[in-house]
Amino acid sequence: MKIAQVTVNVLRVPVDRPYVAGGRTVDANWHVLARITTSDGVEGIGYIVYPRPDLMTTIGNAARELGEHLIGMNVLEPEAAWDRLARRGDWVGPGGLLHCALSPLDIAVWDAAGKTLGQPLHRLLGGYRDRLPTYASDGLWVSLSPAELAASAKRHVESGFGAVKLRLGKEATPELEARRVLAVREAVGPDVRIMVDAVESWSLVRARRTGRVLQDAGIAWLEDPVHHLDVAGLAELRRQLEIPIAAGEHLYHLDAFRRLLEAQAVDVVILDLARVGGVTPWRKIRRPVSVSSSTKRRCDATRSPSERNDMPGRFTGQVAIVTAGGSGIGAATARRFAAEGAAVVIADLSGTRAEAVASSITTGGGRAAAIKMDASDPAAMRRTLQLALDTFGRLDIMVNNAGLAEPAPLDEITLESWNRVIAVTLTSVFLGMKHCLPIMRARGKGVIVNTASISGTGGDYGLSSYNAAKAGVINLTRSAALENARHHIRINCVCPGAIDTRGIQILGRERADELRRQHAAVHPIGRVGEADEIASTVLFLASEEASFITGAALVVDGGLTAHTGLPHFRRPTP
Repeated sequence: MKIAQVTVNVLRVPVDRPYVAGGRTVDANWHVLARITTSDGVEGIGYIVYPRPDLMTTIGNAARELGEHLIGMNVLEPEAAWDRLARRGDWVGPGGLLHCALSPLDIAVWDAAGKTLGQPLHRLLGGYRDRLPTYASDGLWVSLSPAELAASAKRHVESGFGAVKLRLGKEATPELEARRVLAVREAVGPDVRIMVDAVESWSLVRARRTGRVLQDAGIAWLEDPVHHLDVAGLAELRRQLEIPIAAGEHLYHLDAFRRLLEAQAVDVVILDLARVGGVTPWRKIRRPVSVSSSTKRRCDATRSPSERNDMPGRFTGQVAIVTAGGSGIGAATARRFAAEGAAVVIADLSGTRAEAVASSITTGGGRAAAIKMDASDPAAMRRTLQLALDTFGRLDIMVNNAGLAEPAPLDEITLESWNRVIAVTLTSVFLGMKHCLPIMRARGKGVIVNTASISGTGGDYGLSSYNAAKAGVINLTRSAALENARHHIRINCVCPGAIDTRGIQILGRERADELRRQHAAVHPIGRVGEADEIASTVLFLASEEASFITGAALVVDGGLTAHTGLPHFRRPTP
């Protein structure tokens, strides 16, 4: 998985129909093409494209020089690769030519990472849909007459596009600009969405007037109506017009996007991969964009009705795996994730129980898959991860929940019993993290929640092997959290007290009731816990609400371990 070779070429690719843009004839597109080859023979490809040759040879030479520093790096760590190259060129950056040179290399590394893992890039980046709305923009140039523009748009629609984007900005009046839009509307019919790119050609005063006229003409969005540095002007237009405002493709840095969002200046944020420096920085910029209040007036210019009706939830679009998910804490956790929008893979030693939980989720309208799995078996763990990727296209959350206790005094524990408890309780957590981490690292984020226990924070009579295994889970969680924090992967564990699950219930009604009473008596809260209460804690740790928590062992025990065990001290009576 090491990068063994990097090649960079500058290519000229003729266009089918030459056109005029920026006052010059465009007869070809120019590409800086990067190829990454790994020690395993996997090739990743990345490129940037521009419709003019200016400085493309310079960018190609810079990318070629930077690419030499990728040799020997792990292809599954694209962010580390980007950071190394950015540091090499930080004296001429960030932004500008440096980002343009970084971008084809970064895209190629991501492409190679996806091919190494056997997954398309969109899945590594968090995409899960098998369809994507698109619009056509080729051949819709400002240099064309209204009739030529209409004919070009009609060809796109006949090819299957449901949206087109026109360039405007050269006509003398707003009404003449609108005439171009109306010519296209007449050619493509009422159901095709028409977007407009004004290519930063108007003053704010002209943009106000033209925006109102184009709004009446029924356009779906207005892109770059004024210069990208006029953030206040963009914000004013957004307040005054009902049509969505789009901008951002001329920006290079996170701070610039942040200013755009804080001013609530846009509805649609456009990120140009070449300018921002590739997929790695695109992901970092995307995070504040996705939660910004400035994007809440959503643009439906290219979205289908089914996409506009997605059910909201903290985990909508995410995918979680829950081991030992067929009962108890695992089943409660799986159902809660599904209820909040996640697709869930339920893995359990009992395939029947796993199927039952998955069926209860899908019957209720959720998404779930089940698999019979021994969590202590490396091959079974890999199959479970592959099921998540093959079925739902990604992995965001891993819940390692399997555990086993075989009570006995220490001197009576057999080696076979010891190994079994350690394998199911501790080794399963190790395997779950070991095999999901490369997937999460490649995506640049992820969450792991391990089920430990208060039995890992103190000793119990007759549970030496279980105590040792759960203590191992806690410290394994901490070590893994430290190693992976820089990859934006948070790893925590939850330490339940006595929970009313199968461990109590399988003892039979009379014995189970007795055990509940005993446990309730020692918990300050006066009762044993419910599986759903632990599930709530797991979901909290997996959510953005816990974005600054990693390496934590969160105790959820009704106050049990808050007590020293000493008797109640009362003031002596006089």
